[in-house]
Amino acid sequence: MIGFLFCSHGVAELGPSRAGQFVHLMPVFGAALAFVFLGQPLSTPQIVGAGLVLAGIVLIELATRSA
Repeated sequence: MIGFLFCSHGVAELGPSRAGQFVHLMPVFGAALAFVFLGQPLSTPQIVGAGLVLAGIVLIELATRSA
């Protein structure tokens, strides 16, 4: 329930179009939490994918700030 409240607050603060970009971070956090709490190893494709997701979010944020 707390997660949903934080999510709703984030959408209210950022707006739906900007907050929607961060949905793509869910698999990144899922893999990171599985690594930390379950001891599952991270594979190269997971690390590359996380980098691509983060790079995409950074590019979108930079583009919206300069516009």
